[in-house]
Amino acid sequence: MLVGWDAADWQFLDPLLDAGKMPHLQKLISNGVMGRIRTLSPIFSPMLWNSIATGKLADKHGILGFVEPDGAGFVRPTSCTSRKAKALWNILSQNGMKSSVVTWFASHPAEPIDGCIVTNRFQQSIGRDAERYALDASTVHPQSLLEVMRQLQIHPHQLSDEQVLPFVPRMHEIDDTKDARVASLAKVIAELASVHAAATYLVENEPFDLMAVYFDAIDHMGHGYMEYHPPAMSHVRPRDAELFGGVMTATYQLQDLMLGRLLKLAGEDTTVILISDHGFQSGGRRPTLTRDADDETKLTGPGVDPLLWHRAYGVFVAAGPGIKKDDLVHGASLLDITPTVLTLLGLPVGRDMDGKVLTQIFDKPISPQFIDSYEAPHDRDGVHRNSFADDPYAAHNALQQLVDLGYIAPIDADKEKAVRQALFSNNNVLSQVHLSAGRMEEAAAVIREMLASHDYTALRARLALCLIELRKLDEADEILSKLKPEAEDLPFVLVLRGQLYFARADYNRAFECFESALAADPKTPQVHNYLGRIHLLQNRPTMAEAAFRKIIAVDEDDADAHDNLGVALAEQGKHEDALFHHMKSASLNHARPETHINLGLTLANLKQHDWAIRAFQVAAELAPSLPFPHFRLAELYARAKGDQESAEKHAKIGRELRAKLENRAQV
Repeated sequence: MLVGWDAADWQFLDPLLDAGKMPHLQKLISNGVMGRIRTLSPIFSPMLWNSIATGKLADKHGILGFVEPDGAGFVRPTSCTSRKAKALWNILSQNGMKSSVVTWFASHPAEPIDGCIVTNRFQQSIGRDAERYALDASTVHPQSLLEVMRQLQIHPHQLSDEQVLPFVPRMHEIDDTKDARVASLAKVIAELASVHAAATYLVENEPFDLMAVYFDAIDHMGHGYMEYHPPAMSHVRPRDAELFGGVMTATYQLQDLMLGRLLKLAGEDTTVILISDHGFQSGGRRPTLTRDADDETKLTGPGVDPLLWHRAYGVFVAAGPGIKKDDLVHGASLLDITPTVLTLLGLPVGRDMDGKVLTQIFDKPISPQFIDSYEAPHDRDGVHRNSFADDPYAAHNALQQLVDLGYIAPIDADKEKAVRQALFSNNNVLSQVHLSAGRMEEAAAVIREMLASHDYTALRARLALCLIELRKLDEADEILSKLKPEAEDLPFVLVLRGQLYFARADYNRAFECFESALAADPKTPQVHNYLGRIHLLQNRPTMAEAAFRKIIAVDEDDADAHDNLGVALAEQGKHEDALFHHMKSASLNHARPETHINLGLTLANLKQHDWAIRAFQVAAELAPSLPFPHFRLAELYARAKGDQESAEKHAKIGRELRAKLENRAQV
């Protein structure tokens, strides 16, 4: 059973668990393993949940946004017909295994797999008023379940006051004819209850090898009500804080009750994995919102961007037969879920998947099996290989839902313009996928294509970042010099200027730019990281330590800050303290080779030679083109282990890799 809680976050959950307010999640944790799970960039739900279901980055699976062209000259919510990679349920179906899938992102129209699918259109057909929208037949597979699912839908008008009171105990003080917040709240509760009803029905009545259910309530409630959560943000009126301050806690507790019911129905012989795709800001780093001076009902500032509320680490819990008990998991990524589930079900992992099997969660050593790919067409995989004729009325309702939630701008009535906007938005995500994966040339190519039709400052800045990473510094400088004058003092432009100077080793001018960016936006951790790195390069380790600690004081899950703090501490001779922070960084982001290099250096200083060797081996595995880990391995094998054969082997590899890098630099 794979349970998705969109935007669930340990920072919010930990106090609730400590207070005994999440008993079912606590039981799951006690009987299994838990840890943070690293999200992908950009932190964009349609893309993330399809990476979870396929084990692949978005450039492979193709789901890049909320909206896509519909093939008839307009747009519609993104559909599974656009997915270019098989999801878990397709793979299981072609292997004769049954899946039940409930409201997974971009699962519409329902695929004819071996099993059952209730698509994400299920809750999108629930309106705020008393009218029942028609449930599109393509929402459910098999069709025999359509009438059952219609009956399981719960609409906001069916909720009693008593069912809303746990969220807003003083609801009767609100005039809901003038205040839409209670109606919005009721809609999310009704959708959550509907999804739970569909999931519990399928668990009780349909056999499954995989049960996958996605809940979006925590994310939706967060975007609507996290600003009121104690301590309320500065723009929130005291009365509103009193009325809506308990919404988020009540939402988490309701999800816990629903989890308890699912666990009871599934039984103890079912392995359960609970995940979120990202976290959600709930404390001091909530993005700033300010009331407009001319219209107090209007909010401005960074907080109006939904993506800025998302945190880089979500929730991972696993329990059941074959899973360790009461243990921690480090280094998990969203891409690891599909490989791990396939291994749990006894199926091989596709070598073309980008994730890995989380072997550390198993109570006995395992050796995952592999297959080149599952992507070849199969007559039982259930994949839609042709476009489908969407129900225009149902598509309109689903689009309006996305607009109401603030995930997309209102759809332009000009159909051609709406299609161009959808394509531009998806390319915008694709460029960020390439960028985060280190594919700078590919990212730059997509950005140049976008700039041909949309000359935006943010796009030019992103192109400049790609060029800086590619060491094309003069070209990056030229792009930044041509930005509009009013953009020069924007924080992200100042950061880019600083990065350019940093790449040129002009640390004094870089420092000035980063200081200016920090004055404009004190909440930018990236700036403190650069300031700290400059302090390190200029032999000021205590000042570097202070800069990195400022980041961690606000966000203890910043992997880069922990690693850099470890370097600063090591330069002061505080190797034990440095070890702690390098280990912390590696637990947060296991895929960062620099962290393992720094960890290896610190372990070597502490004479922990075997562990240092392992750290450099991991660094070499993660960055196979880097010569440095091999040179350090050669040194350790020769001096600490007396193993001249291994030492010479790694020295030879290091020399070969260094020659390749030098040749590439000359080219």
